[in-house]
Amino acid sequence: MNGYSIVSLISLCCYLLMFTTFLAARKSQRIVRSFLVLLAFMILWSWGSLFMRTEQFPSPYFWHQVSIFGLLMLPAGYYSFFGDFVGVYNTRRRLFWRIVFLALFVVNYFTEFMIPLPEITHQGSDVIFQYHYTNWIYLVFFFMLLVAGDIAWMVMAKRRKDPQIMVTLRPLILGICILFLGHFLSTIPFFLGVPMDIVSGVVNAMFFIYALYKKQIFRVTMLISKENCYLISLFFGILLLSNVGLSLQRWLSISYHLEPHEILVIVGIGMILLTIVLYLLLNSFLNNFFLQDEQMQSSALADYSSQVTQLLRVREVFETLNTLVQNTLKNWSVIGFCLGQDQMIRMAYSSNPLDAFDLHLDKEHPLVLYLNEVKTISRWEDFKKTSLYRGVWENEKQIFASMHVQFVAPLFSENHLIGILFFNSTQNQKPLQKDFAFLQSILAVTSVALNNAQKYERAYMEARMDEDTGVYNRKYFHELLEEKYNEYKDSSLALAIANLDDFRLYNQLYGQKEGDLVLRVVAHLLKTAVADQGYVARIAGKEFGVILPGYDILSAKTLMEKVLEQLQSKDGLIPFVGHVTFSAGVCASPYLAGSCRELLSNTEMAVSGVKRSGKNGVQMYSEEIRTRMTTKAGHHSQYDMYASTIYALTAAIDAKDHYTFSHSQNVAYYAKSLAHEMHLSEELENMVYEAGLLHDIGKIGISEYILNKPGRLNSEEYEEMKQHVENAVDIIRHLPAMEYVVPAVISHHERYDGTGYPRRLKGEDIPLLGRILCVVDSFDAMISKRSYKKAMSVYEALQILDEQAGRQFDPHCVDAFIRMIQESRLQIRYSNQDTERE
Repeated sequence: MNGYSIVSLISLCCYLLMFTTFLAARKSQRIVRSFLVLLAFMILWSWGSLFMRTEQFPSPYFWHQVSIFGLLMLPAGYYSFFGDFVGVYNTRRRLFWRIVFLALFVVNYFTEFMIPLPEITHQGSDVIFQYHYTNWIYLVFFFMLLVAGDIAWMVMAKRRKDPQIMVTLRPLILGICILFLGHFLSTIPFFLGVPMDIVSGVVNAMFFIYALYKKQIFRVTMLISKENCYLISLFFGILLLSNVGLSLQRWLSISYHLEPHEILVIVGIGMILLTIVLYLLLNSFLNNFFLQDEQMQSSALADYSSQVTQLLRVREVFETLNTLVQNTLKNWSVIGFCLGQDQMIRMAYSSNPLDAFDLHLDKEHPLVLYLNEVKTISRWEDFKKTSLYRGVWENEKQIFASMHVQFVAPLFSENHLIGILFFNSTQNQKPLQKDFAFLQSILAVTSVALNNAQKYERAYMEARMDEDTGVYNRKYFHELLEEKYNEYKDSSLALAIANLDDFRLYNQLYGQKEGDLVLRVVAHLLKTAVADQGYVARIAGKEFGVILPGYDILSAKTLMEKVLEQLQSKDGLIPFVGHVTFSAGVCASPYLAGSCRELLSNTEMAVSGVKRSGKNGVQMYSEEIRTRMTTKAGHHSQYDMYASTIYALTAAIDAKDHYTFSHSQNVAYYAKSLAHEMHLSEELENMVYEAGLLHDIGKIGISEYILNKPGRLNSEEYEEMKQHVENAVDIIRHLPAMEYVVPAVISHHERYDGTGYPRRLKGEDIPLLGRILCVVDSFDAMISKRSYKKAMSVYEALQILDEQAGRQFDPHCVDAFIRMIQESRLQIRYSNQDTERE
């Protein structure tokens, strides 16, 4: 085998290696299929050349025609490959070029005037093949140039839409030029017999593989697998031994007088050792120079894929991506933008916590239009060269410049843009092609993870939204209030509650539909007023809560007054019938509330103050307002309005148990006296007095047997007995103007240590009026004769109060109550007969 045959053999092995490698690639892609067809033509070309030069059966001229067929069909194969590479699928044009070059082969087969049969010369053991071309060979080059021109036209048309396409086409263009040069040189007499065309074909294929590698369709690890390394090492081992085998055999036979079978063993062992050494050298070379970065990136990408697909928060997805980029590509970071529910794309993450880029990109923004067109990662400089960039506002260009963007990448879900990634270098270093390829490979995984996170967050928020008004619901309001209270405990947090006035009557007059419209209007007004500086929630049927971080109490009051003014004026609102107002209370921490529950309780107290003062207003919970409200002119108790109703209810209870009314009067008397002793306002004294009268009104729903049972209640009976608190609240809520007593009534069985019922509140989280009722209610129960116990003495009752201070009772309330009795400033009231259970 001469040197020219060896070149053909090497080229054939290279083509076969590429072909078998790409068979394992993604054959579903058109570009892979077209490259396999191109390799098939190259294999026919090299195979025919090899078998012709080695004069294989049936004849060298038969294999010459096989080689020419592969050669002439290459231009048509190149045209199809380029079309798939740039995404232009012109089926008719492809078929046309295939027919043209097939016709050239048929004509040449019968005439041989373009590519004649080679002249075969034997010189000893060597065989020389020489081609004597005529000018007709340039007809083939003419058609090849036509194909090249058609490819160039196709590429330029694509370049107008995608300027960066030329970057990916450079290896292909260079490979074509080398192939064309090799064929041209083979026609020059100086290179007669030299397979320049075959050598240039192998180099051309290498450039094509490089282009596919940069397009992320091919990876070096596919070509340089262990199996392929073994095959390459074995091939070169055989090649080396085939050239030195005869000389080695003669040397061993003459120098060491070895027999043929001994020489065969030595050659076999040498072959094995040579193959192992070549494999180790080749594997080490490839790992150090080609695969190290790719394997590291592949491993990092695999870890990222398994981790990011389990994340359920958008920010966590971007944080994980940024960690991957910083660990893999030094001095690089990520800025992530995400599609919101309003269909605007906003910044969701930056590796620099000081970044707060005020960018809102809608679907018509030039950058969004560009990314929807290219649909893949792009260099920022390429975007700046497009006409779309001229449509970007100047202030946005300045923001983009401050971001130091190198690459911009779209994130798609079902062909819908859901996010944008900006990749920047902290040291403004120039991006490398391998960086571009790696970033491109993470887009699909990130898109899936971002889509899942967005769906989860949408579901998460929907579970926390009131579907009728579009604001937060009661459950999330309490979570958010607790969170913001802890966050702003050292600064200022204002809370406002707005309760619609006479809303039940409004629904009765105008219908449920109009009532729902009013709720949506109020929610819209509050959201508009608060904007992104606070949170609005619907916390009851006709009640809204507004959390205002960083607001002081005066600013919060001003905001609520503006909303009330807008509601009354109806300017710019959806028209609704009737006149609507609300009563709003405002409180702020830390100056007017020492805990989250106290902040909520004080705000509700302020709402009650507005209700009691005639509704339709906004009041602050403060000492100044409290003092103003204590004047008789400013206080309008609503108890008298419902006195007859309350009397009828207590009378109904009296039919079951004769002593509820007297017990409630005693509790009301003690509670008002204790409130006065603790220096509370006159208004609060009256409120706790009225709460004392109503605190047991819920016993109307408890069975007479349980109320008067002489023995201890079992667990089921006790649970039913505990329901009287909730029953009382339900009854009071049907007396709208008396809602201000609800906090005290619902908490009069809470314990200071948090083991009471129904809400298991603890310490100062229990409303103050509820803590007062708890002390006096227990005292009156202890000194009264019960159906299941004897009456205690006052001394014993006070001793128990003192012992339970800090556990069941508020110590301050106990101290004040005991002090009043010890100083004889409180008249003790007794019931002459058994009283009901507590």
